[in-house]
Amino acid sequence: NAKAALPRDGGDAATTTTTWKKTNHRPNEPPRQDVRLVLVDLPGYGFAYASEEEAENFRQMMTQYLTGTGTLAHLTVPKRILLLIDSRHGLKKTDIDFLESIQMAILRESAAAAEDKDKPKSPRTKPPRTELPPIQIVLTKCDLCHQIDLARRVVQVRQQLSDVLIREPSSLPVMLTSTRSTQVLGVLELQKELASLAVKVRPVKPTKKTKMKLKKLNRRSR
Repeated sequence: NAKAALPRDGGDAATTTTTWKKTNHRPNEPPRQDVRLVLVDLPGYGFAYASEEEAENFRQMMTQYLTGTGTLAHLTVPKRILLLIDSRHGLKKTDIDFLESIQMAILRESAAAAEDKDKPKSPRTKPPRTELPPIQIVLTKCDLCHQIDLARRVVQVRQQLSDVLIREPSSLPVMLTSTRSTQVLGVLELQKELASLAVKVRPVKPTKKTKMKLKKLNRRSR
């Protein structure tokens, strides 16, 4: 089962999609700020056409990225984790194992920080993470489930998430989605949920050097 983590205020990732939305202001209206949203689509942690060693490297990289630990501690931790779950099956063992692994990474980081609390630290050292980013479950293929089964699945996955995590999970709604051509369900609601995470950014004015490069490129394209 694939999962997505989103978004970040900055930093680089192996696979990112950055969306800029520029809004032109009307006369007599103040200019609106641009917004930025980075959506990171992570590889699945279940079955993969890869060796066990490669799959383990993927899992370790994802754990470090989602928790801001290990070699990826310098990156900005995602604001939210979207966990994509097939509504016909609910949380599988691989999902639970992965949730437990990222939770253990946070606990290890907190324990190590507690042991080193008396050691001198650089002013640039980031404080250790003490909890996971908010986790939101997105149920997919909802058009293939009966309404009563879907309602039971929502209750079930919420309970499973609460059982797995030590801290009380966030009160984020379970999103119900389907991309079937004849019945698109929940996509607009999910887009609105993601849009609420976008950060406002100040437009960057191009320097003289950048303007010169753009002029040269325009001349070549003619």
